[in-house]
Amino acid sequence: MNKSSKKQHKKKRRPVRRGVKVALITIFALATLALAAFLGYYVFQITEIRIEGNDTFTNEQILAYVDAEIGQNIFTVDTDAIHKELSTFPYVEVRSVRRAYPSTLIIEIKERNLKLAVKYADTYVLMDQEGTAVELAPSPQGLVEIKGVSVQAAAIGAKVQGLDDYDYYLIDQVLEHFEDSAIGDVMTSIDLSVPTMITIGVKNGLSIRIGNGDNMDQKRAWIDTLYPGLWKRANALVHWMHRASTVPAIYRNNRVNCILDIGRSKQWLQRS
Repeated sequence: MNKSSKKQHKKKRRPVRRGVKVALITIFALATLALAAFLGYYVFQITEIRIEGNDTFTNEQILAYVDAEIGQNIFTVDTDAIHKELSTFPYVEVRSVRRAYPSTLIIEIKERNLKLAVKYADTYVLMDQEGTAVELAPSPQGLVEIKGVSVQAAAIGAKVQGLDDYDYYLIDQVLEHFEDSAIGDVMTSIDLSVPTMITIGVKNGLSIRIGNGDNMDQKRAWIDTLYPGLWKRANALVHWMHRASTVPAIYRNNRVNCILDIGRSKQWLQRS
């Protein structure tokens, strides 16, 4: 076979090789797409919707606000829409809605604990410590009532309008220091009419005036020491007013019943 015939033979074989390569590449691409479709359909199907942070409410109660379901492709889940819809449930704060690949949807919430009540027109707004309105009710429902503030607007699921940052600061100070004190279980109201003369109301008509938001640890120590003996003595409305940095005064029927300082408090308790 001469050289010219060999060249012609090679030229005839090249198109065949190219065709085989194209066919193999096409088959590989189709196989890859089929595998991707298979993985997308089965591997990225939601197998778990995990609710985190719920203690009072069941998963089913939370999922009633979630537009996602087991078996759905995780990439088709609209996390922003779920966040927005779940936020209409006023008893929870939505922390995050996120995907955990390949097949888990995680919804993190914080339950709102009803702690406070404030009068608004002819009703009461029940809210959490951050001031988010959760319910409307005809009475404080056993919650601590905030007095001396003027509510301008209250929408369920939103922060109550009318209380300023300093009001919330004082409320936080009182709750932080007195919720687990001797009066914690009997506290009924916090009166902020005069911010420098905060008044805590407790059951059976007792009012405790603690002054401003300073020296709360000291005031809490006084209450823990004095309240048990004071309540045994009280026959009528009693006011405990912090008039100076070191001198509490006890009033009954608008007459000075006893003036105490820190050093004499134990002697007073012994006399009572």
